[in-house]
Amino acid sequence: MNNKSMLLMASLSFPMIGMAADYTNIVLINLDDVGFGDFSCNGAYGYTTPNIDQLSAQGVRFTHFLAGQPISGASRAGLLTGCYPNRIGFFGAPGPGSDYGVHPDEMTIGEVVKQRNYATAIFGKWHLGDAPEFLPLQNGFDEYYGLPYSNDMWPFHPQQGEVFNFPDLPTYEGNKIVGYNTDQTKFTTDYTRRSIQFIKKNQNKPFFLYLAHSMPHVPLAVSDKFKGKSEQGLFGDVMMEIDWSVGEVMKTLRDLGLEEKINIR
Repeated sequence: MNNKSMLLMASLSFPMIGMAADYTNIVLINLDDVGFGDFSCNGAYGYTTPNIDQLSAQGVRFTHFLAGQPISGASRAGLLTGCYPNRIGFFGAPGPGSDYGVHPDEMTIGEVVKQRNYATAIFGKWHLGDAPEFLPLQNGFDEYYGLPYSNDMWPFHPQQGEVFNFPDLPTYEGNKIVGYNTDQTKFTTDYTRRSIQFIKKNQNKPFFLYLAHSMPHVPLAVSDKFKGKSEQGLFGDVMMEIDWSVGEVMKTLRDLGLEEKINIR
């Protein structure tokens, strides 16, 4: 079973001159395969997650909930459309070259908020189909950088050749593939850097940022700045870097005066 964790930060901004009404900026952070006890506020030890702990202390925590399905692709279909995955023909975790993905008749959060002139972006893992019509730019997002599916769906899977036969793992920039089998130690930092750039670029208009970290789904990978920093090995290092990422996003919102009110769900 895949454990999923979601942090929803709604940064309430006030209207600029000439705007008709208030608007809400949305930052949705999704961690892949993290468990309830993997944050220090929930009992993790050997490392700390102070930024996530602070959000937990200041926001609203939901401790009893169900996912649409306990697996990557289908749960993300439910998250981004608000529909039960089975009802919209979405099941399991679509792999490379899958013949199904997010249905064109379904509206993602991105498509909904774009009706109110929001800027939208996803940085990280998509997993709603890798055919061109299923990719983010065709489903409500202005910007996309990341992986089309799980980071273990590549030629270095431990069961490659026995159970799986995965091709090279593409990294996308928009609708274009910009690399294969990218060094995964860079992902958390790259997703964070792009998220900060997106926030700064759109600070004076409504925006929806979907930061969908590939970690801590295996294979685990961490940048040099956090390598060996925890007492829980590579996993702890990864969690510390994810917490750093959340902190950098929050700091950006504060520095830009967009943190007037934050709700965590």
